[in-house]
Amino acid sequence: MDLARAHGMPSLKESFRTSSWKDLHDDLRRVAIGEAPTESVIASLDIRIAANAAEAAEISQGSPGAEIAVQSNDLRCRVAEALPRPPMPTNVATGKPNIAMLRDGIAGWVGDQVVVRKNVTAWRRGTGNARVANGEKGRITAVSAKVVIVEIAGNKISMGREVAREALALGGVQTGDSAQGQTWNRAVVVLSGMETREWLYSAATSSLSAGRLTDISVIIQR
Repeated sequence: MDLARAHGMPSLKESFRTSSWKDLHDDLRRVAIGEAPTESVIASLDIRIAANAAEAAEISQGSPGAEIAVQSNDLRCRVAEALPRPPMPTNVATGKPNIAMLRDGIAGWVGDQVVVRKNVTAWRRGTGNARVANGEKGRITAVSAKVVIVEIAGNKISMGREVAREALALGGVQTGDSAQGQTWNRAVVVLSGMETREWLYSAATSSLSAGRLTDISVIIQR
């Protein structure tokens, strides 16, 4: 069984590092540890300026399929809420918004991207109890008075609303710490001024196919 594929991650073959990726990796590492001047890579980066988190989210949409990385959970929440989302549905019976509360006090609804932030046991349709792991990504497909149903890797996972509140975070953006060990097709790194060179190096080099620095976009959010 291809576990990487089942969880939406690149296979070993796909994550093979090309020579151009190694050159990029080494260039960024030398800057991160102070062996090379920052200016040696700045000119090659795709750098944009954003006035706020909403503008940073809008700029990031110019890189379809990219993973967005930020340093703090607060900035992650603000950028995630500013990304395009499906319309908020209304409960026909009550006339009220049909939503479920997720982590960080953010409301989620059908169509929202979510990421699991806590290992939990939930109910998988057709097989019974299933372990849902921290880091898995999915999409909300239904919200009722008692449960939230999320599709993860093609499976419909049902969890109580309180479990969803503890385990699910709005997706689309990751902190650098939670993204460790992952590889992406393209990286969009949003900076607020609190990041270290080492953090930027770690976030930027998660880009799977980056053979040049223009595969990495940097948004400076003032």
